[in-house]
This record gives sequence, C-alpha cells and structure tokens, in this order.
Amino acid sequence: MQIIESLILKDDWITIQQLSDAIGASQRTMTADIATLKKRWASYLNIEVSVKQGVRIHNCSIAMMGSVFLDIFNESLALRWLKELLYHPRKPLEYYEERLFTSRSTLNRLLPRINGALSPRGMTVCRRGNNYEIHADDEQYLRQFFASFLIELGGIPPKDCQPDIDMQLLAGTVKKILEAPGCHLLREDDIGTMFLSVFYLVSLIRENQGYTIASDYSIAAQMDDETFGRLSVYFSAVTRQNLCAIHEFIARKQNGWDDDDEQSRVQSAAQVFLDQTFQTLGLSPGKQVLHKLRNVITMMYLTAKFRPGATSVLFDRVYYFSLLFQMHNRPVYALIEENLAQFSRDVGLDMGCCIQDILLWICLTWPPFHGCLLPKKVLVVSDFGRQHSAFLAQMLTGFFNHDDGVAIQPTVASYPDVLEEASRDVYDIIVTTVPNLPISHPHIILVNDYPSHENLCAVYRALRQQDET
Repeated sequence: MQIIESLILKDDWITIQQLSDAIGASQRTMTADIATLKKRWASYLNIEVSVKQGVRIHNCSIAMMGSVFLDIFNESLALRWLKELLYHPRKPLEYYEERLFTSRSTLNRLLPRINGALSPRGMTVCRRGNNYEIHADDEQYLRQFFASFLIELGGIPPKDCQPDIDMQLLAGTVKKILEAPGCHLLREDDIGTMFLSVFYLVSLIRENQGYTIASDYSIAAQMDDETFGRLSVYFSAVTRQNLCAIHEFIARKQNGWDDDDEQSRVQSAAQVFLDQTFQTLGLSPGKQVLHKLRNVITMMYLTAKFRPGATSVLFDRVYYFSLLFQMHNRPVYALIEENLAQFSRDVGLDMGCCIQDILLWICLTWPPFHGCLLPKKVLVVSDFGRQHSAFLAQMLTGFFNHDDGVAIQPTVASYPDVLEEASRDVYDIIVTTVPNLPISHPHIILVNDYPSHENLCAVYRALRQQDET
C-alpha cells in the first residue's frame, strides 16, 4: 500500500533505492512487492519497471488506487475479524475460527496487534468468559469509527452489509432528520448523506445487540409507523426509544450548539477565516458563496466537536484530494493551514484535523478556488519604451487575473533605467523583452514584443514552479 501511494504521488520515475528509503524496507522487499503488484493488478496500475530509471505507475488515479486498496483490505484477517466482531459479537473463538477459516492460535497472535491499533482510539476487543466483543470508552465514537470502516472496506455504498437492508431506506430517514433549518448543506452532500446512512446502520446494529445510548431527543416528526415497521423487520429488538440517540447525533451535526453565544462566536471566527484567506489571495467569491462557505466551516466545527478522534484509518479519499492539492499548490495550502490555526484559537477547539475536509468543501462549493495562486509581484521591463512595458503588463493582467482572483501584481519599468534600481529582489518574476538582461534574478522570462501563447505559458510555469518550491 505504501509503494502504491509513493508511486502515485510521485507521478514520475522513482528508483528502487528511493522507494526503499521512503518506506523503510529493503530493496529486495521492494522488488518482490513490485513484482506482486504487477502480477495481480497490472490492468489497474500499469506499472513500468526500468533497470536504469526505477519504477513508475501510468494510471495515477486515486479511484484506481482505492480499488486496489479494497482488494488488499479484504484479504486482511485482522480487518475481517473486526467486521465479524461488529456483526456477530459475544461469540466464542471457535465461531470466528470457522467464519474466518483460520486457527485459534492465529487469532490469539492477532489480538494484541488489533488492540494496539484500537487502544489509542479508546476501543478494545475484550474477552468475557469465552466470548469476544468490542468495547469502547465512547459508544458514539465507536459507531462513527465503524461507519468509516465499512465504507473503506466496501466502497460507497458499502458492499456486503449485514443485515442486507435497503440503504435507500436509511438514506431517506437521514434526509428526513436533515429537513431541520440550517441542514441544507448536508442534504446536498450525497457522500455525507451516505456516511450518515451507514452510521445509522451501525447504530441500529449496536442498539439491536444491547449497546445502547440514552437520549430524550424527540423523533416523532422524523419516524413514521411505516418506516419504523420496515426497520423492525431487520432489528426486532430496537424500539423507538433506541432511535432517539441516533437521530440526535445526526441533528446535532448541524445544530449542536450549547448556546447562542457559541454559535455567534464560531460564525464570526469562520467569517474572519474566510476574509483573511480570500483577501490574501486577492479573491472576491461573492456574498452567496461566502455564506455557503461560512456554513461549511461551522459544520466542520460541529463535526470536530462531536468526533473526539480520527475515524478514518484505511483508505481516505478526502485525504488524497487534500494531499494532491498540497502538492500542486503548497502556498495556498499553507495559507489555509495558518488561518485554520488562528480559527482554532478563536473558537477554543483544535480544527487541524478538519483541514482536508475544509479544502475539499471550499473547492466543491467554489470550483475557481482550485487554480488560485498567491499573488506574485512581477516586474515588466521593455527596451521598446515605458508605454510598451505598460502594454505587456496589461496583457499579462488580462491573461492571469480575472473576476475570481488576482494571480499577478505587475510593476512597469523602462530599460535601461531599471538597472539602477536596488529593489529588484522584491519581485517574484521579471518579464522582459531584453535578451540577456544584465540583472541577477532567478526567474527572468524573455517574451516577444507581442507575447505568444508559448511566452505566456512560460510565465505560468514560472509562477507554478515558485508555488511548488
């Protein structure tokens, strides 16, 4: 899995030695594992191996990587045992031996490793008599954890859910809960709705097994007799009272404020976060977009408030989206990170764990954000007169700046007067018509009197190169 991730994120040749150093395994192991990847997932990965250059993957698709990861995950005995413990708790070891086609000794050896991974999250697989079950310090968190777990093991929607319930029934119930004012963002988010539907399923499974959460939340307007009757077919031990905690958690995803002061404080801090971010980038998304994004930030705050730890431990597609954004636009990622840290201090809650979701939501809510750059200072120098320098600056501005944002801030200079200036280092790029301009600067782009598309692309590459470094 680490090899696949390294190859996809590199998006180029990488030597066996570099892979070995990055992953911390021997070159012999790297060679053997790459051979296995080629043999088993050749149609997915299209791996090319060169004695001289190393290895590279031609199909650099995160969805493809997810498909391979799902295959690997579902071969893991530890993950399959966790799945069995969720669906069939309080069974003797012999039961799991038969279900998993393995031996008692293998499961006994595996248990400490499983608990080593679960214990930092307040969970453990414990033995009561000769029966095994999953115990959690926070039952609500356990349900969130296993909702992510099932999605990561089975995709969206998860495959092989037990019982074989109609997920559309659960999705419809979730949407009914989200009909409350202020929940429109969650209703519009099909992936978020699916997560909450799987969370609803996991909660029903746990409530049916006797792992209950007390709640006095009213579900009268959200659960009609017909829907409850259909649920009861699968979960005979679940009563209406068992559903209260499930509905309350979903509703509090959008309306879980302790008081009006908390809501006002978070919304104000969210507005400051957005203002600082877009002003720095020279962007003006508009009031409607800003309103939606403020709701996104407040929604992420409530998510962090009611989720005490990370739930995703396997394949997290949001993480890879954020990672690729960071690779292609490091300065903007760093800006979001810095402003999010200030937001965390303002609201008194660490929001660092939400940066991936916030980046995804900003891009989905306002797609132009993906191409935003921190404005670069560009010095434009022409040996064809100051008016020509102004023409070039105008042409660059028209090409790179638009209504959604400002990518460059040009300054006009004439030649040879510019040679006497002492402040050239403040500019990120120098664009000039002067061949071999006698100025020491790492980014000097030579353009025609009337710049060609190739000239403009060269300027663009220089801007991007600075962002990547």
